[in-house]
Amino acid sequence: MVTSIRGMLAKGKDPEKVKRENCEKLNWTEAEYDKYVTPKSDGKDEIGQVKYLDEIERAPFEVKNQGSVLERTAEGKTTAFDTSSMRTNQAGAGFGIYVMDGEGRIYSDSHKVGLFHHSSFLSGADVAGAGEIKVVGGKVVAVTAKSGHYQGGVPEMVQFLLELQSRGQDMKAITVTGFEKKPELMESNTAEEFLIFKLFAPPK
Repeated sequence: MVTSIRGMLAKGKDPEKVKRENCEKLNWTEAEYDKYVTPKSDGKDEIGQVKYLDEIERAPFEVKNQGSVLERTAEGKTTAFDTSSMRTNQAGAGFGIYVMDGEGRIYSDSHKVGLFHHSSFLSGADVAGAGEIKVVGGKVVAVTAKSGHYQGGVPEMVQFLLELQSRGQDMKAITVTGFEKKPELMESNTAEEFLIFKLFAPPK
């Protein structure tokens, strides 16, 4: 990906236009673009690679809850979790990527193509759920099953929704959708409908 951007530059395309277009496409800041794309004058180049977080680094990304409101603490300040300023490559603006570990801990943030992916939160370790999430003022509005790295299915989505339900989130207010590689998740339902159908539908 970084190589392809440099290829555009090598072909004589306007550098500022290439930067603007790719920052928007990849959800990078200009500083990230400069760090990973612009060759260093001393020849010690930095090539972008997906960030893996250790236990200390992942702490600010954990989404906890106060009552039925999801919240996150960063730089000592705790606020209602909100993905309005985030973006993912698939669902787009207003969504963040999320993973849930085997203990029900949820981590979420903006997707940055080639830099910060689902695998970043737990350093590529196994998860109990992964996808995209839209949260407004601490309330979950929508979730998807989209994760290129983990590619979870129905069991993982059920686990995630049950965790949200245990945290007081309104299953009737959450839209659940899948993606093209998982036909069984393509339909759009409320979380309540999804759970009823997937948990209690008779086997085919």
